[in-house]
Amino acid sequence: MFLSFIVMIVVNALAVLLPLNDKTTKELSDAIQIYFVPEGYVFSIWSLIYVALLGYAVYQLLPKNADKKKLQSIGWLFTMNALANAGWIFLWHYEYVATSVLLMLVILTTLIAMYLKLGIGRTKVRGAEYWMSHFPISLYLGWISVATIANIAGALTVHEWGAWGIAPQTWAAVMIGVAGVLALTMLMRHKDYTYALVIIWALIGIALKFQAEPTVLWTAVVVIGVVVLGGVVALLGVGRKRS
Repeated sequence: MFLSFIVMIVVNALAVLLPLNDKTTKELSDAIQIYFVPEGYVFSIWSLIYVALLGYAVYQLLPKNADKKKLQSIGWLFTMNALANAGWIFLWHYEYVATSVLLMLVILTTLIAMYLKLGIGRTKVRGAEYWMSHFPISLYLGWISVATIANIAGALTVHEWGAWGIAPQTWAAVMIGVAGVLALTMLMRHKDYTYALVIIWALIGIALKFQAEPTVLWTAVVVIGVVVLGGVVALLGVGRKRS
């Protein structure tokens, strides 16, 4: 697991420092005209994700965690995820956009499997175990949920999908709605505030980037409001159960 994490970090670093194929990830993203890409500053969340994953990679190596079956059971999933992440960077930078979706789906499905195996939102953990295992996976899954939607939309755009004549702004509104439903589902089923906050972070970035597009802007604003309300409801529900 730790070695696969190092591979992932090295490849992502090369993508920025070289960059791969002489194009940055942001340049490639901006070249595809979709309305589900947030402002550039939003992508800084990757720094937090990688720091959190580093914490997890180190945490699972500690001798005291050797007998924690849940942590050890996701080792092959974490490894597959990290290698798929590295592979996705190559496909994206060399503009195999449609093929990159396949690896994005591997990243997503392995994260979901890790999430379920760890019992996030269903198994109570505190302190280091939460911050070093549950938090990194929730954070990562939240962002990859957004990235998967954007990746699929980008692939369809590159291959000139007609979208049945529906305006791209309307499709963006639909995608924003899907992201909102995912956030609400994770709040109601798993009380996962980290996941929901990541979705809100991305939607704020989309709203700021497309302020001149009323459909995109106001859909994002409404969905953010609904997710925040859902978080309050979930939080009050937890408080009532404890009392």
